Amino acid sequence: MQTININTASPLLLAAVTHVPESIIKAALANREITPFTQSNDFLEALKLHDPSLDTTALGPILGISSNYFLVETTVSFQKYTITTYTFLYRSSTDPATVQLERRARGVI
Repeated sequence: MQTININTASPLLLAAVTHVPESIIKAALANREITPFTQSNDFLEALKLHDPSLDTTALGPILGISSNYFLVETTVSFQKYTITTYTFLYRSSTDPATVQLERRARGVI
């Protein structure tokens, strides 16, 4: 089963998959940049601190602290031209090779 990395996922994504209000997610993630979560239960406890009525029992299996999928965003600007590329990558936990799944570009060329 694939999990969502609580240390890298956006508050909007976490709110969408957990059905927890984004304001509570943001409060629980307030210190994640300084002190990343070392286990998903720490995040679940942080959610409960901000809303003790939350039932987080079903959230454990979908949340984790590792990633297999990555998004690399690159923006280049030159004079009046700007282009942004989005590259979606996959890295297996058993194979060190990284696979490019898709690349998209947006902007003025």
